[in-house]
Amino acid sequence: VEDLALETPVPGCGVETARLYGRIKNSLQLKGRPIPENDLWIAAVALEHDLTPVTGDTHFTEIADLRIVVW
Repeated sequence: VEDLALETPVPGCGVETARLYGRIKNSLQLKGRPIPENDLWIAAVALEHDLTPVTGDTHFTEIADLRIVVW
């Protein structure tokens, strides 16, 4: 695991990530479709860095503009 962690880039969480997190959370609350906090952060990082999460959690489909692959 340590070797993998050293070789794999991990996107950081900064100001833009926090802005996206807030927008996503607010949007989902307004729709009455909240998702878990950790998943909000995952979505924000993915959107910021133009990444596509591969997940079995279908609630990510609630997030506008987030491309996902359902595993």
